[in-house]
Amino acid sequence: MNVLVRNAVSGGSSQEFEVKASQRVHDLQGLVGLADLRPADDVRLLRGDEILEEWQSLEAAGVSDGAELSYVFLNVEPDHEFEVMVTRMKDLWHDPEIVDNTPSVLDLEAKCGASFPDSLKTYLRLTNATMRAGDEVVCEAASGVLYIGECHFCRESECWFVDLNNTLGEGASSIWHGQPLNGLPPMDFWVGNKQCGLVATDIKDLV
Repeated sequence: MNVLVRNAVSGGSSQEFEVKASQRVHDLQGLVGLADLRPADDVRLLRGDEILEEWQSLEAAGVSDGAELSYVFLNVEPDHEFEVMVTRMKDLWHDPEIVDNTPSVLDLEAKCGASFPDSLKTYLRLTNATMRAGDEVVCEAASGVLYIGECHFCRESECWFVDLNNTLGEGASSIWHGQPLNGLPPMDFWVGNKQCGLVATDIKDLV
């Protein structure tokens, strides 16, 4: 059977591969990686947003003749990795399987006292921003505000945060930057504070 595969980031024309339904997904990963001199383990195949399990046969993974798949490379440069993440974000803002109430998101919403929009939930899910990185908490919450301590956008000299209740008048979920902080003040701290500025009215505007 013939399978069409294209790069999930750059798009472009699809490559066609002749494979057997009994072959593993990992075998097709190897064929895809060969053109870029990349090992099969550096390739992940996707059908829509579903990552195919490499140990499965193509048939078991639901790949049939004429199927159209996409791929991404692992172990890439950080900017390229971010490009992959942004591409997925744009496709998945309202995907019900991505925008869900995971425990980490529910915990942050409770601490903030506000509901997160789908775009912010998607960002948190795809960047794992609600998880701990070593002993450092990547995302923290206070009343009415979510602090994004580590993300692809922030600089070390800034603190980035989300105004969840439109306290600053630029829209619920607007993104702001301000001076570095010691501690996590509530949203009211930023009212009239000249040390903060608007970045975007929604996290979608950043990508």
